[in-house]
Amino acid sequence: MKKVIALTFIAAAALAVSFFYLRKPTVVPVHVALQSNPYPLVVGSSRLFFTVSDANGAAVDVQTFDVSAEMNHAAMLSLYAPVTRTAANTFTSDIIWSMYGEWYVKVQAVLADGRTVADTFAVYVYQIAVTAPDYENQFRSESQNQTVITDPEHQYVITIPQGTQAMQLAGMVGEMVIPEEIRLSVRGKNTLIIQNNDLVTHTVGPYTIAPGEVIRQTFTEPNTFVGVCTIGMSTVSIIIEE
Repeated sequence: MKKVIALTFIAAAALAVSFFYLRKPTVVPVHVALQSNPYPLVVGSSRLFFTVSDANGAAVDVQTFDVSAEMNHAAMLSLYAPVTRTAANTFTSDIIWSMYGEWYVKVQAVLADGRTVADTFAVYVYQIAVTAPDYENQFRSESQNQTVITDPEHQYVITIPQGTQAMQLAGMVGEMVIPEEIRLSVRGKNTLIIQNNDLVTHTVGPYTIAPGEVIRQTFTEPNTFVGVCTIGMSTVSIIIEE
């Protein structure tokens, strides 16, 4: 009887140990925030401020942090962006912007637990200093832009990047082109999401989106809306079908 009890105890202990080692550790989401001085960016010298934190805003220890800046233009070289650590999870980088236009700031952090976090910020460098709206001095990264998408099968998403109006005034189309027709379906892709990362208010058909604002509209019946589109400098038709 004692032998049976001993074997049962050993088996239970082995099961507990195997469960402990096979159980996957909880992975805490980590993101990088970017601010700048001046804000918005302008041709010439600037300082970028980076903070690495978890979903609750708590600091995350970082081993290494790298930054590069590339212009959205063929044959342009990356800018060297030396990094200075100011705390366990905060860094600064001084950059001299050589040209105005669309730039991509790419970051990569190796965390203390060995994980690698990479993200990209689409920023716009203005020719001359401009006044930003009275809201937080912070850029949105590609991963943050994706957080507005909760159901990709039923959502049509438009992201208006910073500098959209400036590019239009300079005769630059850029990558943000709104189609003349946006077709949605009551039984399928039935929700329109528009996120405005630009510094000015934009209009897409019947919707006016303030700087930093995100609107969501779910359609439950067929309809057609036609209106001005300040992004394409023309008109847009939003058609909702069965």
